[in-house]
Amino acid sequence: MDNQSHNQIVSFIWSIADDCLRDVYVLGTIFEELIRRFNEENDEEAGEHFTPRDVVELMADLIFKPVADKIKDTTYSVYELSFTKYFYKPVQLRPLAEIVADLKALEQETKGILDEILMEGGGQ
Repeated sequence: MDNQSHNQIVSFIWSIADDCLRDVYVLGTIFEELIRRFNEENDEEAGEHFTPRDVVELMADLIFKPVADKIKDTTYSVYELSFTKYFYKPVQLRPLAEIVADLKALEQETKGILDEILMEGGGQ
């Protein structure tokens, strides 16, 4: 998600009355409506969607930061959003050359093991 899109979403959400944003039911309804519209635009059936990581992080920022000091969620009903936001860290992808080298080394190791097995079994 680019910066401009991110800012537009944030502006849209914050343009809604502040007291409405504190209501979990209202937030859920807004999110479901956004998902429904996204599904319609992409010609998908209900339930055939996922929440992109960018959206999860944005939701966690918008929902939890303003009231973080006031939340006591003993049911842990929103654990995924908070867990993902604060514990999921993207990792740098490995260079393709490094992956190819690892695959070749694994291939050689596997070939050596198979040769050993065939030599041991061939003498019986």
